[in-house]
Amino acid sequence: MRLLWFIVWVLFIGYAVWLAPGEGVGDDPIFAELLRLQAEEPLVLMMFALLGVFPLVYACLLLRDDRGSWPAWPFVVLSLGLGAFALLPYFFVSLPGRRIHHRVSGGLRSVCESRLVQLLLLALTLGLVAWGVGSGDPEAYAEAFMASHFVHVMTLDFVLLALLSVYAIANQQRGYRSRPGAAWLGLLPLVGPLLYTLFSRVPR
Repeated sequence: MRLLWFIVWVLFIGYAVWLAPGEGVGDDPIFAELLRLQAEEPLVLMMFALLGVFPLVYACLLLRDDRGSWPAWPFVVLSLGLGAFALLPYFFVSLPGRRIHHRVSGGLRSVCESRLVQLLLLALTLGLVAWGVGSGDPEAYAEAFMASHFVHVMTLDFVLLALLSVYAIANQQRGYRSRPGAAWLGLLPLVGPLLYTLFSRVPR
């Protein structure tokens, strides 16, 4: 599976750099609008905002039990700007459960495990989705997907982060020697991983 994620990472970089359609960032008016949080299409702005929430969800998922052979926090921090481009390498370089003690501090771990933090992220996610779906136009988003290089790559990045969360949950459950059935929650982008962290506890 680690080899598969490496291949996906290389292919995603190659596609994003050379093959993805649409205007480049320098000539892309939608990208400039998103930097000002003023995109005309609500669905585009919703997707952009959700990509900002995703790294926080991964922080709740990965940093509460950061005992792999490589630390998760640098990949999580980089994912704030690079999304799946930064997170994918963690899953093909790190082996689970190689440390006895947690790598992150108790305070940070408490924040990542906090039900209040997770509920706030869940409320923010559901609010953004309700606003975007209620106000947006799928046809306008489809046009932006083909016309804007940034929107195209951003959308694929979101899909990859959702699929990666399935693997992240399954990987964590294997480390706890429990059945990985909850991994399928990852197919519910953002909401699924948050529900998993809300209703599962990390063994001490």
